[in-house]
Amino acid sequence: MKRTTLFLGFSFALLGVFCAQQSFAQQHYDVAPRFETIAGNPVSPTNYHKDYLKRFVINQPASVAGVKVYTIANNGRGAAGEWGRAIDSVWNNVTLVKVNPADACASITNGGAISGNWAFIRRGDCEFGEKALKAQQAGAKGVIIANNVTGGPVGMGAGGSGTSVIVPVLMISKEDGDAIETELDASNTVTLSLSPWSLGATHDLGILPSGGALWHAYAIPRYQMASDNGNPGAYQMLTGAFIGNFGTEDETNVKIKNVISFTPDGGSATVLKEDSIEIPSFAVADSIMYGFTDDRTDFHATANGRLDATYTLTYDSTDQREADNEVTFSSYVSDSIYSIGRYDFAAGKPVTTSSFGVTNGESFIWGPMYYMAKGGRAIWRVQFTTSNGSATNPSLSGEAPFNLYVFEWTDADGDSMMTGGELKMVGLATKQFGTTDSSNQIFTAEIGDISEPKYPVIAKANTWYWVAADVPAGWFLGVDGYLNYYPRFFFGTSQATPFRDPYGPLFFGNISTLVTEGSTDQVNLMPFEPYFIGDSARFSQQANGLVPAMPLHMSKEDKTEVRDMPQVFQEISLYPNPASEALQVRLSLTEKSDKVYLSVLDAAGRNIMRIEKQQVLQETFRIPTGTLASGNYYLVINTDKGNTVRKFTVEKK
Repeated sequence: MKRTTLFLGFSFALLGVFCAQQSFAQQHYDVAPRFETIAGNPVSPTNYHKDYLKRFVINQPASVAGVKVYTIANNGRGAAGEWGRAIDSVWNNVTLVKVNPADACASITNGGAISGNWAFIRRGDCEFGEKALKAQQAGAKGVIIANNVTGGPVGMGAGGSGTSVIVPVLMISKEDGDAIETELDASNTVTLSLSPWSLGATHDLGILPSGGALWHAYAIPRYQMASDNGNPGAYQMLTGAFIGNFGTEDETNVKIKNVISFTPDGGSATVLKEDSIEIPSFAVADSIMYGFTDDRTDFHATANGRLDATYTLTYDSTDQREADNEVTFSSYVSDSIYSIGRYDFAAGKPVTTSSFGVTNGESFIWGPMYYMAKGGRAIWRVQFTTSNGSATNPSLSGEAPFNLYVFEWTDADGDSMMTGGELKMVGLATKQFGTTDSSNQIFTAEIGDISEPKYPVIAKANTWYWVAADVPAGWFLGVDGYLNYYPRFFFGTSQATPFRDPYGPLFFGNISTLVTEGSTDQVNLMPFEPYFIGDSARFSQQANGLVPAMPLHMSKEDKTEVRDMPQVFQEISLYPNPASEALQVRLSLTEKSDKVYLSVLDAAGRNIMRIEKQQVLQETFRIPTGTLASGNYYLVINTDKGNTVRKFTVEKK
């Protein structure tokens, strides 16, 4: 059965916790939503997504034409750190000219060609604000900066010159930049159009940026896709897309065609599913609509490869802006990488373009959710990036260890909502920051079983795993910045047989609050769960790509062997055990550790206390236990060179 549903632009949306997005190379707070007030009550703008969409299209030549993914120095929301001009007007069919020198780190020598046009600049060693200011001084009306590394566009810091820039400044990916630069070097004319919403065409429908439904994850290990995986709902492909009417006329007989195909590495594409969704009429006043099907596709793979979902939009009239009438979203079958966000397989790291934090200074726990249809494989390690939120001192050397947890989630009451009482901590990963570590680097942390860290966590079949970072107050966690799982989540909840497919659960608070035994604290299945399902504010926020960049590295076969860990601990003695009023911990290390952290977790994983010591080689620590209830506990020991866990018991006399 095909289902078509209106997506109307007005809704009431209350949000108690304000959040922020930090772009790399700057402190850039992106507070959302920007509330208006009606009768004294905060509500979302009439059409939040329409207000803040910012369409960016390359018009010609055909080889590079299309909607481009970008970041912008000023998104128009009035957040701290924004610089340059917001996209507050329409730039239609303007010419793009390459500057000389290409990175604009020295004086521009072709100012005559730049004047009155938009400048194309390569990312280089000088500040973004400095590049943009040089182009502005040469007469440029706007600036496009192409990244010089793979992985997509990133945030741009103002530096010392950005506050003097009064033209729009955008960044595009290296791949898009390379293609455009090839055309410019061949003396071909490249034009672009940019607008908050409409580009002035009479007939202009388009698929919204990040508006198509995705697969469960960007990359899934091949063994999970075997024919005997039981066809779980989490791995079924949904089809559908959000579309916008950017023109000035109502449109009829709108059709969204969906084609799902798989291309094995070194092979040819095979179509797995092809269908369409019909919308009889689309009024300009509606501005945003969506269509999806109730059909779900079970997909099995025997080889690595790429899964493509292509959405094509047609209707009775001839579209005057065809660049956004067809989009393709790709996912991958891999050997061992399991990733919700995009992953750069060549570089072996997640794609991160910005980061997320909480503006009120509260700590939070956030990370992706992975479904394991088949068990037996080891969860070896997790990659991530973080920032301490400091614009002046991004070094992480000397910071406390950064902990990440692996939880099993059992939906005990079948309500598809996650609560603390339904979570069981099974894995712990800790990153010890060194002298060369700084904000926004890609880090890797080994995951060990919570009770025996020398063993990895062995995944169970038919189980959800939440891999979550314990982010300190004021810190940020790296995000993909592009993929948007909200269409899949929303279409799943709207099925004839509804289901919820969480992708980035978020808990505002710390681990102690979350894992209190019997806790009913609710974890948001998406970053902004308090929004009503289906409003345009929710879609707009999720379209920012708030997907935690935290891929898992799984074993390629069933593994349970002991890790090859360095010899760090010569002696660890806990006595008396069981303890009553105090536990003595004798610690002897193979070499002196600048800092040692001892954390006590209860049987439910609650972090009860942390003790910090400096310059430790051989020492005995006293841990007070007189206030602890009788029961079993974990002692987590973090040193400069390694970590371990020991069990102990408290018995009251």
